[in-house]
Amino acid sequence: MNKKISSDKNKSSLQIFGRVSGLGITFALITCIGGFIGYKADIIFNVKPIFTCLGTACGFILALISIYLIIKKDIL
Repeated sequence: MNKKISSDKNKSSLQIFGRVSGLGITFALITCIGGFIGYKADIIFNVKPIFTCLGTACGFILALISIYLIIKKDIL
């Protein structure tokens, strides 16, 4: 366990910035993809705000799960 802590101290600030910005981009991209799929479903089924809201909410939940799994994999 001490080896993991000492290896974390050796990470440069650029590596940490890269990982954090990657998490932000992942979160935004997954949420936007969900919203876009919902928007296209609204056009197909002609019910304007319903599927856009559902797609954005599902994208948000999937983004949270994805971020959690990335962080869990990185820490353990």
